[in-house]
Amino acid sequence: MNKADLAETVRSFHGGVTGAKALRIVDAIFRSAADGLAAGGSLRIRRFGSLEVRSRRPRRGGDPRTGRIFVAPAYRTPFFRPARGLLESLQN
Repeated sequence: MNKADLAETVRSFHGGVTGAKALRIVDAIFRSAADGLAAGGSLRIRRFGSLEVRSRRPRRGGDPRTGRIFVAPAYRTPFFRPARGLLESLQN
């Protein structure tokens, strides 16, 4: 499923919404979610899961070909935790 499929689902649920308007709605939802995550918040959707940003600390690493040691910098990454309802629906 992609963004166009989600927009089509929104359009089919709301008969008076055009395809372009449905796409703008889906874009607004994702933009709002991304802005909230960037600000340090989390996104929780009941029976689907939660998305949060986790900070990874810097770590030492090495290049196996050259043997050069380097430090990978700290970074932030999204982390998804599926809800029990989603996990159960995948098993059926």
